[in-house]
Amino acid sequence: MWTALQVLRMRPAYGFLGRPLKRFEDQHLITGNSQFVDDLKILNMLYAAFLRSPHPHARIRRVDLSRLRRMKSVVVWMTGEEVYRLSKPVPIIWYLPDMRIPRHYALALDEVNHVGEAVVAVAAEDRYEAEDALEMVEVEYEPLEAVVELDKALSQDGPLVHEEFGDNICYRYRLRAGDAEKHLESSQHVLEERFRVQRLAASPLETRGVVAQYEKSTGMLTVWSSTQFPHILRTWLADTLGHDEARLRVIAPDVGGAFGVKGEIFPEEIVVPLLSIKAGRPVKWISTRREDFLSSTHARDVRAYVRAGFTDDGVLKALDVDIEADFGAYLHVFTAGGPFITAHSIPGPYKCDNINIDVVAAFTNKVPVSAYRGFGQPEAAFIMERLMDIAADELHLAPEEIRLRNLIQPSEMPYKASTGVRYDSGDYPTVLKKAVELAGHHLPMPGKRIGVGISFYTETTGFAPSRLFHEDGLVMGGYDSARVRMTPSGNVEVFIGASPHGQGLATSIAQLTADILGVEPGDVKVLHGDTFNTPYGQGTFGSRSLAVAGTAAALAAQQIREKILAIAAHVLGCDRTGLEISGGEVQHPSTSKTITVKEVARQAYLAYNLPHGLFPGLDATVYYDPAGLPKSYGAHVCVVEVDTETAEWRIVRYVVVHDPGVIVNPLIVEGQLHGGTLQGLSQTFLEEVVFDGDGNLLTTSFMDYLIPSSVEAPNIEVHHHETPSPLNILGVKGVGEAGTIIAPPALANALSDALGVKLNSTPVKHGELLRALADG
Repeated sequence: MWTALQVLRMRPAYGFLGRPLKRFEDQHLITGNSQFVDDLKILNMLYAAFLRSPHPHARIRRVDLSRLRRMKSVVVWMTGEEVYRLSKPVPIIWYLPDMRIPRHYALALDEVNHVGEAVVAVAAEDRYEAEDALEMVEVEYEPLEAVVELDKALSQDGPLVHEEFGDNICYRYRLRAGDAEKHLESSQHVLEERFRVQRLAASPLETRGVVAQYEKSTGMLTVWSSTQFPHILRTWLADTLGHDEARLRVIAPDVGGAFGVKGEIFPEEIVVPLLSIKAGRPVKWISTRREDFLSSTHARDVRAYVRAGFTDDGVLKALDVDIEADFGAYLHVFTAGGPFITAHSIPGPYKCDNINIDVVAAFTNKVPVSAYRGFGQPEAAFIMERLMDIAADELHLAPEEIRLRNLIQPSEMPYKASTGVRYDSGDYPTVLKKAVELAGHHLPMPGKRIGVGISFYTETTGFAPSRLFHEDGLVMGGYDSARVRMTPSGNVEVFIGASPHGQGLATSIAQLTADILGVEPGDVKVLHGDTFNTPYGQGTFGSRSLAVAGTAAALAAQQIREKILAIAAHVLGCDRTGLEISGGEVQHPSTSKTITVKEVARQAYLAYNLPHGLFPGLDATVYYDPAGLPKSYGAHVCVVEVDTETAEWRIVRYVVVHDPGVIVNPLIVEGQLHGGTLQGLSQTFLEEVVFDGDGNLLTTSFMDYLIPSSVEAPNIEVHHHETPSPLNILGVKGVGEAGTIIAPPALANALSDALGVKLNSTPVKHGELLRALADG
C-alpha cells in the first residue's frame, strides 16, 4: 500500500500527478453539448408550478380549487392534505441532543411560516399555463404575528413561530474545555467584542430544478435533480415517498453550481415525483430566480458575544463565546450543523486550553438556513481573526506577531485541541511568515490610506468518517466509493459515488488513475451522478471529493494494477518483483521483457492464460471510510487603498499561501482558491439577504442581492506549501471552501487598519467607512 511520500515520488516517474492539465470536463460545456435539468425534454412532459405564501406567518383557513378544476390545460394538482397522506415530512439528516423538530411537509398543511412556503402545486401542459393556473387558486389566510428579528425570537414574552414548543428555541449546545472563567479573571487583558455574520444566499448560476418520470407498468420512478448527492437523495426520497428504492433512480446531470445549497432534499423534490405518479406522465419544475431566493435555503445569520483573555505578551489564555443563530422557520437536511461546526472551529489554528462556548439556535418566520460553502467555519474564522487584530492593536503588537505567538507549532503535530478537535499536519508559522513576506510593504499615495489585513485559518476537509458522523448526530455515512474497470481494449472507466459539479474532480481522478495504471489521462473516463451505474456514495460537499472519493479510486486502481502485474509476470514468464508500469507498457528492467497494458487487458478478459486462482477481468470496487479529517490551512494578506475624501477603496495586493497537502492538479487548486476567495470577499462588502420588519423578503433578484463580477475581482496571487496529510494514502487535503472561510476577515482587517475602526460585522457598508473618515 502506498504512503503519501510514495505518491509524491511518483511524479518524475509518470508525470501526470502534479501537472496543471486542463479540465477534461469543460469541453462539452463550452461546446454547447452540456445537459442541465432544464435541457431535458421528454415526450408528454407536464410543467409544474407552486403557489407560495405571501405571508410570513398565517393559518390556512381554506383552499378553493374550484376554478382550477375547470382549466383544461391543468392535468393534476396537489395540496398539503394530499402530500400529508402520501409522504413523510421533509427529511432531516443532522440531529443534535434535545433538538426540537417542527412539523414540515413538502406543502403547507394548515399553517405557513415564511414568505415563499409552498401551499399548492399544479402541473399543466406548458410552463406558462401552469403559472397562469396558480391565479385560479384561492387561499384564505389568517395572518399571525411574525417573528422576524432574532432578539424577538429569543425574548421570553414574544410571539411564537411554532406554538407547540412554548418558545422559539430549536436547541442549546455547550462546549467546555479547561476553566475559562478562572483564566479570564487572571488574564492581564480581557477583550469584550460583538460580531455578526449576515444572512447569505448561495446563488448558483443554475437555479434548482427537478424532473420526475413514473412508469406505471414497472413502478419505476426516475428523478433528475440538480443535486450534490444523488445516492443520498435516492435513499431519502424512497423513504419519504414510501417507494421501493430498487425502483427509484436518481440522476444528477450537469449542475450549474451548488455551493452547498443543492446538498439538500427540498419540498419540490418530493412534490414533483408525487405529481408524476398521480398524472402518469413526466413532470418538470425549474425554479425562477425569485423562487430560488424564496425557497432555497439561506445561510450564516449568526452573531456572537466574545470575551477573550490575553497575557501582556499576547498569549491567548481563555475564551468565552456566546453564539446566537437564526435558523428561519424549519430544519432542513444540515441546518442543525452550522453553529455546531462554528463552535468546534474555535479557536481555529490557535492554542487555547480554556474555552466556554454556548450556542442557542432559534426559529424565526424566515426562509430556513442550511449548508453553504464553508458551513460554520467562516463564522468562526471571522470571530477569531478579527479578535486577533483587535488584541494586537490593544497590546501594541504587529498582527502577524500575535498570531505567531499563538499558532500551533509543527513540532506539536498531530495536535489535539482542548475541545477535542484534531489537527493532522502542517507548518503554520512558516506559511504565515511567507505570506507576510510576499505581501511586502506599501506606502500610501497622497489622499489615500493603506490598510493591511492578515488572516490565518484551518479548514476541516474530507468531511467524514462514518464513526464521527454518528457521534455528531448525522444519519449518513462518511465513506465514499469508486469502481475502476479496465476494458478489454485497455481503456479505463472510473465510476464514483461522489457527484462533482465544477470542482474538476474527474480530471484529478483521471490523473491519479493514469499514473497508477500506466495509461494516458485521456484514456480514463470518470462517470458519476447516476445511481444505477455508480457505487453508493455520499456525494460532493465539505471539501471531501478528492480526499475521500479520490482515495477510493486510487485504492481500486491499485487493485487493478496488482492484477495487471500478476498477469504480465505470468505471460512474460518472469518474477513479479521488479515489474514496472510506464508509458502503457509493463516492463521488467533486468530482462528487458515488455508487454503492453492493452495486451494484458485483452488477456484478462480472454482468460485462457491466467495465473492459477486469478479471476478473469480487470474490475475493482472500493468503499473507503477515512480515519479522520485532514486540515488544510493557509494565510491571506489583503492590502487596500482607501480614498480619504470619498471612502472608496480598492484591493491593491492580495496574497494567498495555502497548504492543500499533495497537489494533484495545481490549475484546479488555484481555480478553487480564486473562486472561493472572491466569494468570501463578496460576503464582506456586497451580499446580504434582507427582510423587512414584517418578514417580507426584499432581496429577490440580482438587482437587490449583489454578487461580484470581474470588475470587483482583484488579482489573487496563490502560492503553495505542500505538507502531505497522513490520513490518506494520497496525502491530499480539501481545498474547495478555503477562500470563502478566510477572505472576509482579511478584507475587514485591512479596512479596519486603514481607517482605525473596528469592523466586526459583515457586510461592511460604505456609510460605515464614510463615518469612520469623518470621525477620524
